[in-house]
Amino acid sequence: MTSTDDLRRYVSRLLSWTNTSAIENALRSLELAREHRAQLVLCGAGDLVPIAYGLHRRALGPDTL
Repeated sequence: MTSTDDLRRYVSRLLSWTNTSAIENALRSLELAREHRAQLVLCGAGDLVPIAYGLHRRALGPDTL
């Protein structure tokens, strides 16, 4: 299993397993942010820090914090 697979599963859990267009858009946004071509902005109710941490760990690796 690759880190890309782990990231896809994590994003799928966050956005609903059946919403494939939202999942693909989110993965594209993460790719752009990883390449420093765009900023990633999380929006939602509640504390988004754990989600941001989970995305960061899965997109860039656990040793990048």
